[in-house]
Amino acid sequence: YLLSTKEGFIPWEKARLLFMPVLSTLGTLHTSNVLHRGLNPSSFIFSASGKLKITDFCIESARSDFGAIDGELFDGYTPIEQYTGNYPIGAWTDIYSFCSVLYRALIGSTPIDAKTRVLNDQMMIPAKFAEQLPPYVINAIINGMTISHKDRTDNIEQLRSELSASPRA
Repeated sequence: YLLSTKEGFIPWEKARLLFMPVLSTLGTLHTSNVLHRGLNPSSFIFSASGKLKITDFCIESARSDFGAIDGELFDGYTPIEQYTGNYPIGAWTDIYSFCSVLYRALIGSTPIDAKTRVLNDQMMIPAKFAEQLPPYVINAIINGMTISHKDRTDNIEQLRSELSASPRA
């Protein structure tokens, strides 16, 4: 879908309408202790009714780089904890990936991968987009893509608040 647009990205108002319902679905899954662990642009599809849906759920060991089988990871969308096994995995893992996909939708390029950013955790939003996006959206993306899981947005309700500029954010 993004590649079919003239610009290769979509404005926040369109992204908000597409992604916020998916965020609700992800929150419901997390409440049931289900993590996706592989969110990337190709794991989002449009339904016949034009709504964005999540696909490509998988077994846990297929989404790490340290399991018994070769993992399928997505540079730019996979958080550091799935590469190293040194950090816990939780809702914050999907939040990193969700925010990375949102970044791709809003900016038009894949974010710098976590393995590179672990040396310098600077999440950059290009100036031309920083001028167009609401500051609270930029902050939500940065908070959701922080390398350290301890500093990252750690639950869907918090991310929803940050993306909505609610007083709790």
